[in-house]
Amino acid sequence: MIKVTIDDAELKRKLVKLTTDLNKSASDSIVEMARIGATQLAYRVEPYGTSNKSKTILENAIHKDMNKVYFDNAQTYNAIKKINPRLAHAYSAKIREGDYTTAQEIAAKAIPDIEQSVNDPGTYLEASRNSRGRVGQVSPMNILDDTALEALHAKKVLVAGTAKAGWLQAGQSLEAKTRIPKWLKKPGTLGSSNIVKNGWETVVTLINHVRYASSVTTSAKINAAVKNAYTNQIKKLERQVAAITSKF
Repeated sequence: MIKVTIDDAELKRKLVKLTTDLNKSASDSIVEMARIGATQLAYRVEPYGTSNKSKTILENAIHKDMNKVYFDNAQTYNAIKKINPRLAHAYSAKIREGDYTTAQEIAAKAIPDIEQSVNDPGTYLEASRNSRGRVGQVSPMNILDDTALEALHAKKVLVAGTAKAGWLQAGQSLEAKTRIPKWLKKPGTLGSSNIVKNGWETVVTLINHVRYASSVTTSAKINAAVKNAYTNQIKKLERQVAAITSKF
């Protein structure tokens, strides 16, 4: 669970002036800013964005990472074929039969150093990431059940999408009008908020209930989202002031 309290003294003076000029409630201004912050937090869970295009980028990025660390049966077959076409044919036949034990033995005979598993929950993928979360060059693991790779890919997309949904739901609990794409509409209570109104000391807490949210929402991203919330709220108020003054 992550709690983000929106508070930035650097921008507060300008926010106070604009809010006062508009005769707006201080607490209302802060809540409006928190709505922006919730959307920004969702946006900053990689890959950046919440659109369907972001989903496509996410799917492609996961495919790219998985292709670096896993061999599906077609790739393993081609690798064996370069060494021994007869063994490659035997490997393919055993995969079709569902005889993964014999298939592993055949692959190991052709490529003695190959890592193998019928499936992998993502452990090998995560172990292959560096300190920046990037997948380095590793010896690919042969996954004998191709459907397991498809399931892992779907799981990784769901993980990122659910973390984003947690922040968007936190914004919704503040009555944010953010449009949520279908792929981010998740069931259950994944995000919520809490408001303690006290003028300019009002505190809005955004809560992401997704247990792994902290691993995909760094402190740097949180700070960037908070700053963006301030600047966008200020711009919004400036437009409102300009709209009023233009009438005179």
